[in-house]
Amino acid sequence: MTYHFIETIDNSQDYRIRMYLDLKKGLKLHKILKENPQGEFRRYWLSFAQSFRDKLSYDCSACLDNEVCSQGSFEACQCYITFGFGDNIIRKIEQEYLNKDLSPLSSDVVQAEWERLGAMVTFWCCGSSHMSTISASS
Repeated sequence: MTYHFIETIDNSQDYRIRMYLDLKKGLKLHKILKENPQGEFRRYWLSFAQSFRDKLSYDCSACLDNEVCSQGSFEACQCYITFGFGDNIIRKIEQEYLNKDLSPLSSDVVQAEWERLGAMVTFWCCGSSHMSTISASS
């Protein structure tokens, strides 16, 4: 889901998502629904969630249709619109793979794909302005 999601938004012409995307924590529908109904943040993400509703990890149809979280709290909400990569992702990758020879696991095709993905992640994380899911109303 995460790979498909990043590739889809990378290929889209809508660059507003870069202002709202939180790669570390991700985004739950509950947070979107708690935002100002007239705010751009809520309008943008509800529209986005509607267009991806069949690819979400949990059936969020009732929440999307009613624009109310059926779980009632952020903690209980299962409707992830975007998944986060968690804390210290670079350190985790370094610890796991830095001193290992990964060449037996990789063909030329796989290596080319990883280089493409690496360039895309670098562009998103280092080549653009700060990204956050914090709305202007917060």
